[in-house]
Amino acid sequence: MVTTFAFNGVGASVSESYFQQKHALTRYYFTSIYKWLGTFAFFMIGLLFFGAVLINVIVGENYSLVLPIIQSYIFFKLIYLFLTHIDHFFNGVGKPEYGIYLISIEQVARIFILWLLLVPFPSGWIALVYSTGIAWLIKFIIGFLLFNFKILKVRINLWQTLAAPALPQSSKQSTFGWVELLVPAPLAS
Repeated sequence: MVTTFAFNGVGASVSESYFQQKHALTRYYFTSIYKWLGTFAFFMIGLLFFGAVLINVIVGENYSLVLPIIQSYIFFKLIYLFLTHIDHFFNGVGKPEYGIYLISIEQVARIFILWLLLVPFPSGWIALVYSTGIAWLIKFIIGFLLFNFKILKVRINLWQTLAAPALPQSSKQSTFGWVELLVPAPLAS
C-alpha cells in the first residue's frame, strides 16, 4: 500500500529532458518528485504509523506484540519510496550500471548489518527490519551522492520535502496519543 503511489513514470521524463540538454528541467523533475514524495510519505506515516495506535485500541493486546515490527517496517518502506526514484533517474540518464552498483552495495550492507545485529549485538526480530531499512538508507545516500558527483548537480529542498509535510503530522501524532489515553483499551475483548 505504501509504494502504490510512487510516481514510477518519472524515468521517461528525466530521460527526455536530460538528453535534450535541458538540465534545469531535469533538476526541476528531481526536486519536484522528492517534494511530492515527502508530502506523500508523511501523509502515509500519519495514516499508517500513527493510525496503528488506533488499531491497537480496537484490536487489543495481541496486536500490540507486532506493532513495533509494523511501525518500523512502514518507516523504512517510506525511505524505499525515495530510493526507487534514484534507480529511475539513473535509467533515465542512460546510466543503468549505477543501479546495479547500488543494488550490490545494498545487498552487502544488508547482509553485514544483519550479521552485526544477530551475532555481536543480538537484537532479535528487529534485526530483520533494521538490516533492510538501514541498507535502503545507505543505498539512497550513496545513490544521491553518485548522481550529484557523476551526472548532474541537484539538491533537495529540505523544507518542502521533509519539514513542511512533517508539521501537520506532528499535530496528528499528538491527537492519536490522546485517543490512546482516553479510549479504554482494548475494545475488542
